[in-house]
Amino acid sequence: MGSQLNYATTKNTSVSFNFLHGPERVNDVRDQRSAGEMVATWKTIPRLSLAIDGLYAHEENAVAPGVDAIWKGIAGYAKYAVTKRFSLAVRAERFRDGGGTRTGLDQALNGFTFTPEYVLDAKLSKIDFNISPGDLPGDRVAGGIVKERI
Repeated sequence: MGSQLNYATTKNTSVSFNFLHGPERVNDVRDQRSAGEMVATWKTIPRLSLAIDGLYAHEENAVAPGVDAIWKGIAGYAKYAVTKRFSLAVRAERFRDGGGTRTGLDQALNGFTFTPEYVLDAKLSKIDFNISPGDLPGDRVAGGIVKERI
């Protein structure tokens, strides 16, 4: 079961709330998962847009019998239109996987992305530059997951 509420607070701002609840695992109709997300956007000036996205989720018995999983995240975005065709965007994010049910490890992950964007004849061209765990000195990665940080 899910629901969404969108509200344009002004001409330049909006807030969106999303909520999901119910059993999600195969062959398990008893254990419930709940996830809530809030996204807020603000066009501060005609060329600059900002956004924040927050997530909190909980699932019964997902780590082990009697041990629930909790995961949460937050991300901030900024996009500046340098010209009508060229813009620059940045995103910073943090994700906490309590119990390791989303990533395989009980861990917190941080990321930063820089994206120059160019529109050519109504087609969008993007190049993302991303710094995430596994990109940092001392990260030992297996299967795309940071197994150890020294």
